[in-house]
Amino acid sequence: GRYRDVGVIVPVALQLWLFASPVMYPMELVPARWRMMYYLNPLAGVVDGFHVAVGGGRFNWTALGMSTAVTLVVLAYALRTFVRSERSFADVI
Repeated sequence: GRYRDVGVIVPVALQLWLFASPVMYPMELVPARWRMMYYLNPLAGVVDGFHVAVGGGRFNWTALGMSTAVTLVVLAYALRTFVRSERSFADVI
């Protein structure tokens, strides 16, 4: 029914998210004018912090702070959505 496409969309979205996260490249490769928007990726600050912990360098508190803020906003939205729709879960699924 309603959630039939989720099984197709989630793997594609996760793969795109992997390429949008600084896993295989340093965050410094992102142009400075786009970096603040790039920090909105919830994984950007975490992955960059891991790179610093393993390879050394300066820790980017701005990236981690913005990633944390976005994560908390998404969590609050997801929790609100879940609570609003949990009454009808058994009917929809």
